[in-house]
Amino acid sequence: MTIKPGCTVEVQDRTGVELYLVEGQKVKVLEIQDSGMLKVTDHFNDIFIPRNQVKEVKEHG
Repeated sequence: MTIKPGCTVEVQDRTGVELYLVEGQKVKVLEIQDSGMLKVTDHFNDIFIPRNQVKEVKEHG
């Protein structure tokens, strides 16, 4: 599966974003930067996190 805008990812490593996210938290991808950073939202804040610190979550239904 490929991470793309609109999909849900789970935070695996919160290094650098400790103030905003917790490990295991599910967030929605808003944008993918060329640098490999993801712009995600937890419905309160928009946060940038490296792509290698999250994993994609399968949507059921």
